[in-house]
Amino acid sequence: PVSIALDGFFSSGLDHDPDARPSNAGELKNIFLDAKPNLQGVTENKVDRFSRFRFKGHISQRFQNADKVKIIDNYGVLKRLHNKQETFIKYIKLGENISDSDLIHVGRNLFNIETLYSVCHTVAPNLISHGIDQENTLFMETEVAKGIKLNLFLEKPNIELSKFKNATTNLLNDIKLLASKGIIHNDIKNEHVFIDEEYSIKVIDWFDFQYF
Repeated sequence: PVSIALDGFFSSGLDHDPDARPSNAGELKNIFLDAKPNLQGVTENKVDRFSRFRFKGHISQRFQNADKVKIIDNYGVLKRLHNKQETFIKYIKLGENISDSDLIHVGRNLFNIETLYSVCHTVAPNLISHGIDQENTLFMETEVAKGIKLNLFLEKPNIELSKFKNATTNLLNDIKLLASKGIIHNDIKNEHVFIDEEYSIKVIDWFDFQYF
């Protein structure tokens, strides 16, 4: 019965209108700028167009008490306690000279983060903050997902199938809605799906900061 309730869970979320998602980097850049015209800077500095997302200082100060979870070159994941809630911080250091391709990636991530949480905020852990610091470090902080990974949850002996089916159906609807807006999770798997005792499901790792 559980497998029936899960039928299509990992594939249906990817069934989307291919025309709804930008097809190339140039189109992504244009859509981002068209959607967020107030981000276009008044100087020649490319990064000024992201002034609305700017944070004073840099993340090493902002998250100075956070624990290091993973550091790979200029990419990192931190963890801290914020208002009695555990949070994860993902970041990528871009440096002073941002290439056009990285600029597009910055725009895409900032645009996608806002779209995800404005269209369907319940599908992912709560967003605490996101932006780009004064040293051109792109970051995003979210609450740690509650509950356990989906594969561990399915091993529980007394799953309430009606609640589970409703939860997965709602999640699929949310994923399809986001796909129609061009927000695609390219790596939905057991490790990225968490479910708690109230049958609330959250999907983590929506954005690939690591791949610049």
